[in-house]
Amino acid sequence: MNRIYIYVMLFCGILFLNSMTCFAANEKLSASSRQTLDQLIRTDNRLEKLSRQDKDLRLLVQCDERTTGNDLLECGVLSYVSLGNGFYTICISPSELSRFLDSDFVKRAELPRKASLSLDEARTETNVVLVQNGESLSSPYTGKNVVLGFVDSGFDVTHPAFRSSDSETLRIARFWNQIDNKLLSDKENILAEGTDNEEQTHGTHVAGIAGGGYFGTIATSESTTLDKNPYYGVAYDADLVMVGSTLEDTDILNGIKYVFNYADSIDKPAVVNISLNTSYGPHDGTSLFDQAIDAMLGKGKILVGSIGNDAKNKTHASMELNNAEAPVLTFFKPSGYAANTFEVWGESDGFTVTVSLTDSQGETVWSCTSNGTDQSFSVPADFNYSEGGEIAYYTELWNNTRRMYRVALNNLNLKGYDIQIGVTGETQHIDLWTDKNSGQFTDNGKSTHVNFDADRTLGELGGTGKRTISVGNYTTRNVWTNFSGKKQSMLIDYPLNKINYTSSRGPASDGRVKPDVTAPGGMIFSAVSSYSDYYKESSANTVARATINGKSYYWGQMTGTSQASPFVAGVIATWLEANPELSPEDIQLILKKTARQDSHTGACPNSIYGYGKIDALAGIKEVLSPSAIDNLSTDKLYKLYRDGILFTSQAGKINLILSTPDGIIRYSDKTDVEPGTRIEWRELGLNTGLYILHINGFSEKIFVP
Repeated sequence: MNRIYIYVMLFCGILFLNSMTCFAANEKLSASSRQTLDQLIRTDNRLEKLSRQDKDLRLLVQCDERTTGNDLLECGVLSYVSLGNGFYTICISPSELSRFLDSDFVKRAELPRKASLSLDEARTETNVVLVQNGESLSSPYTGKNVVLGFVDSGFDVTHPAFRSSDSETLRIARFWNQIDNKLLSDKENILAEGTDNEEQTHGTHVAGIAGGGYFGTIATSESTTLDKNPYYGVAYDADLVMVGSTLEDTDILNGIKYVFNYADSIDKPAVVNISLNTSYGPHDGTSLFDQAIDAMLGKGKILVGSIGNDAKNKTHASMELNNAEAPVLTFFKPSGYAANTFEVWGESDGFTVTVSLTDSQGETVWSCTSNGTDQSFSVPADFNYSEGGEIAYYTELWNNTRRMYRVALNNLNLKGYDIQIGVTGETQHIDLWTDKNSGQFTDNGKSTHVNFDADRTLGELGGTGKRTISVGNYTTRNVWTNFSGKKQSMLIDYPLNKINYTSSRGPASDGRVKPDVTAPGGMIFSAVSSYSDYYKESSANTVARATINGKSYYWGQMTGTSQASPFVAGVIATWLEANPELSPEDIQLILKKTARQDSHTGACPNSIYGYGKIDALAGIKEVLSPSAIDNLSTDKLYKLYRDGILFTSQAGKINLILSTPDGIIRYSDKTDVEPGTRIEWRELGLNTGLYILHINGFSEKIFVP
């Protein structure tokens, strides 16, 4: 479904109800949604044509926690997905939206935001190889009995990287093609679908890093063949779930929920990766998206996200107001003549924003100032080549404390003038954010103005959530030989073991450490889509090829936090194999205790490396350590691990019974256990298989490997 139709129909439905003015002022609808409506008003020729299309719209909404599904349906909602704690994604007819927003139980609503798509040496550098081989551990950990999910774009579900180690069994358990709304669970149908996006390979590369597992013969050139592919992923035994997404945040949330629902249905823990970001939002974990994510996560439900690649893009500027009358100034350079947008976020309601046009001498020739309401100003033709030039302000008081302005520059093609932003008001910190496709902040070489900075460039969606594990990117490779035999080098831009200069930085606006951790993301080799024309034998970034049943499949190089994030997701999958009940808070604590610091990271935590570089082995040892019991969140007297059971500080007298699913008792004992006691299943004489564990009234399924 073409979503622009949805937005047009939203506006048309509002016109039909003769309530556009009231609706635009509705504080329940976000500033970005109101901007979307206004942009559609400007396309009258398309509006009349599309107004007759019978299209529904999707929104992310926050409701009172007592709201029920029947409440939604009675207010015109056609379908919904409950995300928990009153958060829903809904589908509704445009003609019903006003009635829905007028409902007392609705707190806030947003139209979808569009996200941007943000291994051999990497495995060694992070000690993943030691975890996979079981070095100094009781057994190897490769993600068995863990669901590894991806919400992304450009999956090649036929790629051998996503088969079992013997290449016989497809490891993709579920594939949801959101573009065509196909939910596929049968392996033959999954393979027949092939891909969700023939033009994209991002999802294939990401999934290969976290969970790729092809170990067969591979060619690294037309004349060189290796018996074993070295470019496999971290958790190569995990069950895979792929969601080929529209990349709108409502569908991203639905995709994450889909993965968790599947994991629940088979009683397995899950970790989901989203290498996705957007530049706009509060950047403090209070966006509707982040709050909805917090509601979904818990024990055995982990989300890993990229922090973004905006450190080099000049998309953030900081201002410090001191209650002076003179404004703090910066310049904004739009990327084109369409609707360019930036946001201004304060710490209170006490500030105003002025957008000015200045000439070559720095003199102001025209300006407009915000007044705390939505308003627009026409730019005089004397200063602008294009007709209909406009500066539009959209504003809201975020969580009743933080004033934000979303400023749209519509149809600006200026006659040699610069766009200047001035902010005045009470003493407070001000953040300005834009998207790289909208423009950049700059001081134009003037000491009187604020320049861009790399701090607080962390992206929304993957980089800001309070329970989301956000990942930055450092480099473990900067020289390689491609399939054509040509040596490629990025020595200057990507020095080894240092942070990638594109990797976005924290902290979050509320002061939290972000990223949580860093991982290899520079020049990572992984599977790429066979449907994409970019990665073929002649590409500078193609490094290997496998031919299976007469079809060629490739591995190639990509760089960014999009690659670092799935690396961490794969590592966490191995930790969940060791302890399926780990919560986001447990993972954060483990990262704080075990992430590596070196001469490049400096003292951690900091806003570049977070708590340091991920160490897979140190982390899994912490997971398995009895000394970690009191620090890990649990209200039960035991924790389950892949190979056994660990009794917590709640332990004491226990009645332990293990039976088969049909009730045959295989082990029974009544005894006192000390906190920290660990019992391995093999010690109890259990064979491989499914059992029911009974302890002092608790019962749950376990699998003995």
